[in-house]
Amino acid sequence: MITSLAVPFLPVPNARAIDDYLSNNRTQELLGVDPAARGPFVSHNAAVGSAFTASGDLARFPAQDYLAALLERGVPV
Repeated sequence: MITSLAVPFLPVPNARAIDDYLSNNRTQELLGVDPAARGPFVSHNAAVGSAFTASGDLARFPAQDYLAALLERGVPV
């Protein structure tokens, strides 16, 4: 049984530029973001990351499987 899963935070080159781009109101408009939900994009949230780790999601269902399931359902990603 897995009791702990440590996932290192891997820095992304140009992360600040990506956050700035995705925070841009015009970019969010083009992506179809609901106007009520628009605002600063945050690429990493420690609380959310900890919740995923605690739930065991990363160990039991890899992200590529989530992506494949979305594509199979016709969700544009």
